Amino acid sequence: MAFLFGTPIQIDILLDNDHEKQKVTKIVNKQKTEIPIYMKNEDIKGKVVITLKDKKYEHQGIKIDFIGSIEYSYDRSSTSNFIQQTVELSRPNIILEEKTMYPFSFNGIDKKYDSYSGKNVRLRYYLRVSVNKKYSSGLSKEQEIWVINYQDEPTKNDPILMDVGVEKCVSIEFKYAKSYYNLTDVVLGQVYFKVVRLPLASMELQIQRKETTGFPPNQTVDTEVLSRYELMDGAPVKGESMPIRVFLANLDLTPTYHNVNNMFSVTYHLHLVLIEEDGKRYFKQCEFKLWRKQPQPIKTSPDAPISVNTDCLAGSQETPYKGSDINKPLPEVQPQQSEEPKEEIKEP
Repeated sequence: MAFLFGTPIQIDILLDNDHEKQKVTKIVNKQKTEIPIYMKNEDIKGKVVITLKDKKYEHQGIKIDFIGSIEYSYDRSSTSNFIQQTVELSRPNIILEEKTMYPFSFNGIDKKYDSYSGKNVRLRYYLRVSVNKKYSSGLSKEQEIWVINYQDEPTKNDPILMDVGVEKCVSIEFKYAKSYYNLTDVVLGQVYFKVVRLPLASMELQIQRKETTGFPPNQTVDTEVLSRYELMDGAPVKGESMPIRVFLANLDLTPTYHNVNNMFSVTYHLHLVLIEEDGKRYFKQCEFKLWRKQPQPIKTSPDAPISVNTDCLAGSQETPYKGSDINKPLPEVQPQQSEEPKEEIKEP
């Protein structure tokens, strides 16, 4: 927190090896802030430095807390702390030195959830130093920590194959190579028009994120369009097919989260929109799952040191997926850049 002008001490939190750590830039208190990244079971160590601005400062104890919390932006009273550990740094005392340093260490804490900052909910980890005073609320300082967890590749990753239609006027088949993607993957698919009896003018694919908070009947669902792609401009004909290719690496994505601490979920969807010449729209969407891949070491030459490609949010860039056989074949087409939908169409 920001300190009031004229406070007799300054509190700083110095994390060990902070200059070596990957950082993510987030908005904290309406300001862009670089936050150090920690892994699930990584220890958090550092020092609290108290700088004296006066001749002396008497306090009733100094402590530091490591806190993991979930808070709703629309209801701060519902904040839930799922982790809170405290280390006592000093008993009641009088500070006389210009600078006083207190080491701290939080070891073996299972930070099982990823940090997340959405529109209506935030899951955060932070350190909070509290300096207590006898006749006042004292002073405090917070330091944000960003936590990410890598996941194993799903053992079962079935393709998605769907037939969708509109009142026998349109019948379209969608084919996707798989249903789980890592954060830097490439979504490959194909659209095949089996019946076309509507004057379609265009087709669009959107990548949507849905953030669900609360419980029914007071549940809130916020939908954000992360990207949109025009798959077709002009009327399709029966038997026509087109490839879909969507690169995920440049999108602001997180893994899929389901019922985190019974407070929120984050899901991702492919949202298809068919547009008639008169502007009438038909749409359908389906969910696809995202996971964070462990980055792989990269060695550029035999004598070069090993480095690791660690995009702090997305993991590592991998070779684009080349596709796989699916039992129901579709006509082959020449590849072209495009995107991928996959669901039944229903009239809004």
